[in-house]
Amino acid sequence: MDYIDTKDVAAELRNRLKSAFPGVKFSVRKGTGTAAAWISVYWTDGPCTADVEEHTRPMQGAQFNGMEDRYESTDNTVTVTVKGRKVTGKPLVDGINTHRDVSDDALKAAAALWSEAHDGRAAHERHARRLRHRRPRHPRELGPAADVADCP
Repeated sequence: MDYIDTKDVAAELRNRLKSAFPGVKFSVRKGTGTAAAWISVYWTDGPCTADVEEHTRPMQGAQFNGMEDRYESTDNTVTVTVKGRKVTGKPLVDGINTHRDVSDDALKAAAALWSEAHDGRAAHERHARRLRHRRPRHPRELGPAADVADCP
């Protein structure tokens, strides 16, 4: 069984994300140094993290087991194009981190929806009485910034 280099897996992942989510710009970067077997994926707005992770999970060759402090093989295989030819093998990727950012425009749109749903009252006004005598128990109780959910 061949092994697929992390940079080739990153290139294939970028292509798959571009196909799956047209119009969304993804930054797919291979780590360096001790993180050379890791990939980071960044994007703004667009799909939620869970949707992107459906595409990243099959590209991982290992997962970290924190209970035993070691990496364990995922037994995944991946087919990528390397120098014009298709190659199938185990990805040399220990993990893929995903980082979704929310644009100011998306935050403003979420705030407008919140305001519309609550008769124009700001989130802090709605929650002020409830929160006055106790600590927040859920991120949604922290106000409008925490209400921008990653997935519906």
